[in-house]
Amino acid sequence: MTEEPSRKPGNSADGPRQESAADLRQMLDAVVRERDRLLAVVNSISDEIWFADPNGDFSLINHAGLREFDLNARESVDVAELAAELDVFRSDGSPRPVDETPPLRALKGEVIRDEEEIIRTPKTGDLRYRQVSSSPVCDAGGAIIGSVSVVRDITARKRAEAALRQSEGKYRKLHESMRDAFVIVDMDGRILEYNPAYQEMLGYSDDELRRLTYVDITPGKWHSFEARLVAERILPLGFSGLYQKEYRRKDGSFFPVELSAFLIRDDDGNPFSIWAIVRDITVQKQAELTMREWNQTLERRVAERTMDLQQSEARFRQLAETTFEGIAITENGILYDCNTQLATIHGYELAEMIGRPILDFIAPESHELVVNRMRQGNEVTYECFGLRKDGSRFPTEIHARMGKWHGKISRITALRDLTDLKLAADKLHAQQTELEHAQRLALISEVSAGIIHQIGQPLCAMGANVAVVMAKHTACTVKRCGTQRILRDIEADVDTMRKVITHMRTLAHDSQSSRVPTDLNRLLEDVLHLLRQEAANRQIRLVVRLEHDLPPVAADGVQINQVILNLVRNAFDACADSPPDRRTVSITIQGAAGPGVEMSVTDAGSGIAPTVMERLFEPFFTTKSTGLGIGLRLSRTIITAHGGSIHAHNNPNGIGATFRVILPRGPKPAEAAE
Repeated sequence: MTEEPSRKPGNSADGPRQESAADLRQMLDAVVRERDRLLAVVNSISDEIWFADPNGDFSLINHAGLREFDLNARESVDVAELAAELDVFRSDGSPRPVDETPPLRALKGEVIRDEEEIIRTPKTGDLRYRQVSSSPVCDAGGAIIGSVSVVRDITARKRAEAALRQSEGKYRKLHESMRDAFVIVDMDGRILEYNPAYQEMLGYSDDELRRLTYVDITPGKWHSFEARLVAERILPLGFSGLYQKEYRRKDGSFFPVELSAFLIRDDDGNPFSIWAIVRDITVQKQAELTMREWNQTLERRVAERTMDLQQSEARFRQLAETTFEGIAITENGILYDCNTQLATIHGYELAEMIGRPILDFIAPESHELVVNRMRQGNEVTYECFGLRKDGSRFPTEIHARMGKWHGKISRITALRDLTDLKLAADKLHAQQTELEHAQRLALISEVSAGIIHQIGQPLCAMGANVAVVMAKHTACTVKRCGTQRILRDIEADVDTMRKVITHMRTLAHDSQSSRVPTDLNRLLEDVLHLLRQEAANRQIRLVVRLEHDLPPVAADGVQINQVILNLVRNAFDACADSPPDRRTVSITIQGAAGPGVEMSVTDAGSGIAPTVMERLFEPFFTTKSTGLGIGLRLSRTIITAHGGSIHAHNNPNGIGATFRVILPRGPKPAEAAE
């Protein structure tokens, strides 16, 4: 400190003191202004700024830090306490101790640069990736008077890096699994990257390839061509298109390749690299060479045989054209002579077939069979499928043997088109099947007539006896014992059986049944008590939905009841193996889309297999071990005779099936009477 000068008498000290106070105020104002400017700058930074004092408290936190941790600028925040309250992890995911907090380490003199941490922010609970840089703040003498930390949220960058790694992984997997070779070169031609197929193709090691350019592995005769391609197509257009050249392997051998190159530009649009997909076409070139040689051989053979063919053509045509079969002469599988009938059978002109492989005229599924027969070399007769020019297949019989033709051993084949024969056989088989069905139906008709005759009289006697019992059973009626109701049900059942027998007799004699305007709902109600009892006995829930005010249908009630009983009992059988809680059969009667009435029977069974669906209404076809296979056939016969239709389909929910019967609307009772 400096001593204050002594005052002398007569001297006034007010002037200097006033000047010193004014200077001090100006200095304080300047400091405040600088502090405010500094604070404004700090608060304008998007990164978090944290100033810690020597006592381990944050003395200044910018707006970004306050917002992230929901802090109050006027409250003192202890560095260690805040670090202990937060879930903070190292970059490897392990928990970070409090003493590793960057501001505390900086107070000890450590400088931290771009250290990554993972923190769960208390405001949202999200895990955020952060990059922290902390350093000590020293006074003029070098003593630490605090620390400053800059924190940047790098979550978006981390996620982008993760996405990039995933994308690079997919690219690498595709890159390494490609069967074709793949290579990337820079604009000077140096090889930067390649897949295993490319390295295997050339035979170089990794170190050797990375010291080479694509020019080094390309024979000199291709250099000017490829340089023009780069200048005239790849650079201006961005791609080369497919082109061919040669590569030189490490062992010095040349081989042909096919390439397609693409230009890659950097973010500024400047050419950066060239990607290329490369395919070794050695096998393709060899095949092309073999094909050319084979074509030349064929041309030579054709030229050699032209004279022979011209000389023998008249004699051969006179013999070959008189047959209905196709005649083929082949050598090593090549057709070099045939008659007009063979060309006609296959739909070709004669000249179109000569010189082609015989397999061109055989359906693909018969190729193996024909090749095996040709290899046997001996005389064979077999059937296969031919192939016409329009692509259609046809059955054929082939008889072939080896023999001499113009002095050479050739294969002589006679071919017969079996299309008409097969069609006739199929038609005969269908007719025989229908005849068998008709015979079986006739037998059933005869048996039914016998059954009708045998049980008709006992039923009449039963009906008469029941009537007598009911007439004399007055005492039980008085006592209300309920037997009279049972006897009435028996009488109704006997009457129903009598009607059925009557209609069976009608069907057996092929006479017209009586059809009157009928309420389909009423017909169902006539047999509903039987169905409900049977459903109860089989633990099946029977659901009936009837739409009222429906138009009448012209129907024979007994026949339609037989259809109803058959469809519903089939539905009961379909539900037999279903779980008890799913055993449901629904009967619905409603108006049809057209002028008619629809009845549907829906079960909850396992549905109908496609192979069964195709044969559902065939006579004598059944999937039941005790069935005869005539119920659905008879039902369709009855419905068709009524001018209606019957169809089946599996339910859309995958459970069970539905049979739909549609009967046309009949005349109203008044119209029928007229």
